[in-house]
Amino acid sequence: MSNPAGPSTLRLFALFVGGTVVLYSLGFGLEYSATPLGLVPVLDGRELLGLAELIANDRLPPEPFYRAMLFPGVVALGIKAGVAPEHLALAARTLNLVLHLANAVLVGILTWQLWRMPRWAVAAAGLWGVYPVALYFAVDPFDITLAITFLLAAAAAALKAHGSNTELRWFALVSALLALAALTRPQCLSVVPVWIAVSLWLAAANRTLAARVTAVVLPALLLLLIPGALNWQVAGEFRLLPWQGGYNLWAANRPGTHGRYYEQRRPLALYEPGINPARAESRALFIEANPDVPATIANMNAYWRSRLLNATREQPMLILQQFLSKGIYLLNNVEQYNNKTYAYHKDRSSWLSINPLNWALLMSCGVAGALAGWRDRRVRGLSLLILAYSASVVLTYVSARFRLPIAPFLLVLAGGLFTASARVRLPQVLAAVALCLAVSLYPLALSERERTFIQDELLIAKAASEAHLYDEALSASRDALNRDQNHVLARELDCVIRFNRWLAASGTIERRELIRAACSRAQAGSDVSRRLMAHLQWLDGEHDQAQATWRDLFHSGSVEAEAAHAALILSSGAGAGKDIVLNYESSGDMLLFALAVTGDAMARITLEARVSAAEMDRQRSALARLFPVHGAEDGQGRL
Repeated sequence: MSNPAGPSTLRLFALFVGGTVVLYSLGFGLEYSATPLGLVPVLDGRELLGLAELIANDRLPPEPFYRAMLFPGVVALGIKAGVAPEHLALAARTLNLVLHLANAVLVGILTWQLWRMPRWAVAAAGLWGVYPVALYFAVDPFDITLAITFLLAAAAAALKAHGSNTELRWFALVSALLALAALTRPQCLSVVPVWIAVSLWLAAANRTLAARVTAVVLPALLLLLIPGALNWQVAGEFRLLPWQGGYNLWAANRPGTHGRYYEQRRPLALYEPGINPARAESRALFIEANPDVPATIANMNAYWRSRLLNATREQPMLILQQFLSKGIYLLNNVEQYNNKTYAYHKDRSSWLSINPLNWALLMSCGVAGALAGWRDRRVRGLSLLILAYSASVVLTYVSARFRLPIAPFLLVLAGGLFTASARVRLPQVLAAVALCLAVSLYPLALSERERTFIQDELLIAKAASEAHLYDEALSASRDALNRDQNHVLARELDCVIRFNRWLAASGTIERRELIRAACSRAQAGSDVSRRLMAHLQWLDGEHDQAQATWRDLFHSGSVEAEAAHAALILSSGAGAGKDIVLNYESSGDMLLFALAVTGDAMARITLEARVSAAEMDRQRSALARLFPVHGAEDGQGRL
């Protein structure tokens, strides 16, 4: 298609669009960087950064990979290059924003390859660059942006192969890129066999079958074998896929679930760093159901697979109904919860709240454009790959992050609306748009749309507390309590935040009896609240009760056992409870501080190698408030 406006006008348009995308992305990225969740990653983001640190320091535990390791491996390269741990979240955000800009360029390239309309190619690139859902996930240390990069690059290579004399080389590149996408996000694996089947069918007839199979299958196979080799090296087990899939398939499809997003069946401690809720819950539920069976990975995965197969045999219509329901949710405009609720954070962002782009618009235009250009086999090929990926999403969860890779391809296909064939198929195009809008804009109940808002408030409260922004943390925890006064984790965080704010002497200083009242309400089902309540009792002179609580936590194997051990040492004087054989390197900071205060030289040396001077000062002040008899001094008058 010609460009009557001329190259100079197109260049100016491209510069304007590019500048807008860069400014918008940077603006939102900087805004998010100053928020509690931008300062302190939580849940999946924290886990991925933790894995990156383990990879960089060669400290991976001797067990098969629970989740895909390519993105953490890329972030680990940054650590190897000198990125400090405190700057890791910002480095991952910068990487993802650069990848997001690259994805916008790839969307423009794909659109040009498919429709040969330069102005729409620039516009499509710009629309993806400012698509709010893509930016919303790019600012967190998630792997989805990298997976989209591989998928878009693979599609561009596939279109480049069309009619090329070197198509097998391009086909090999596509296979490799799709395999890398699968190594980043396992849900992309469903696209690989579909691509292999289609490419073998499309390959030039004058090529031998052996040449086609070698070019298409071998690159993907070799790359997909890498996790198996790494698992063998790390854990002595050959596993191609992360082992989180067994429980996730059951949790997403068990009878009675909605399958829109992962939902915990029992509350887990939000304050425990690096915890993966699904992993912890799957293990706890397995042990509860199989107390006499070892909780090995093989046993757990076999158990969850058998549960799903049995449920499918016993209630096939119910399982089918759930799949259909998830398919409808996949098409709906609501961005389902995934670590965070998009609607909650969009309304609170000065950059995202003004952005009108949404899933309903992209899906309607994409489907209509595909219909208009359906005679082009490249359009049919892209549509088939979208369907293949969509099937894997429906098989698991249809949350916002999982369906996001579909969106850029919808933008590419939307270019078909501007072709001559769109005018020929106008009735069908209009009908497709109307149907898509009707399905995608069908309203969900307000209670369902806001059901997860309390989780966002809890995460903000937790992150703000860890960033020592205690007033902001307390405000978020109060918002959560206003939604549900009996929420266990909301009560727990209310106790923890009030206590930590008092301990740090930061912000408004509450009377200790108010903190004690908050911790008293939270004690049931919360070991951390019990431990903090014991600290308050100790300060109020109830020493026997406080030590009894710490002793119980220490001997119960609670996640608070080490902190309780530290409290026993400090409350009983030098040497108390120190007859336990300790691994200083794996001991937590709190226990090391308690040991250092009571004269343990090895604990002091370990702390000095691990903790900054500012953190030493903060801990010294905290210990002086909790145990004034020790101050924060050791036998030499210093810590």
